[in-house]
Amino acid sequence: MQGHDARILRGAAIPTVIAGALAAAAAFFMAGTHGLYGALAGIVLVMVFFPLGLLAVSYVARINPQLMMAGALGSYLLKVLVLGVLLVALRGTPLFDHTAFALTAALCAVVWIGGQTWATATTKILYVDPDAGR
Repeated sequence: MQGHDARILRGAAIPTVIAGALAAAAAFFMAGTHGLYGALAGIVLVMVFFPLGLLAVSYVARINPQLMMAGALGSYLLKVLVLGVLLVALRGTPLFDHTAFALTAALCAVVWIGGQTWATATTKILYVDPDAGR
């Protein structure tokens, strides 16, 4: 992982954790412990899936920059398939509140995307490697 990848990861993860904590508190207030468990499951889902996608694209970009889009689409497809399997497996579970899970996951996903966009836009990334010609 390069230095700018770590800055982008932190720029997305920190606001997501803060928003997730606020959503978990609201879910606990509204639905009790089941709401809290649902919110925590939504936070974990986003905090696992989104960094894995960023790390996969970063790895592919380091190995072969021409395959970066294919890596991004492949990681997206894999995440959608795994998410579909998880949602079907947890469809009727009484372990947590499904509304708190869905709302927290959606909120955290939007905050992650916004944080990653902001961090990418404000990070100075070289488009040309000045040491490549040496």
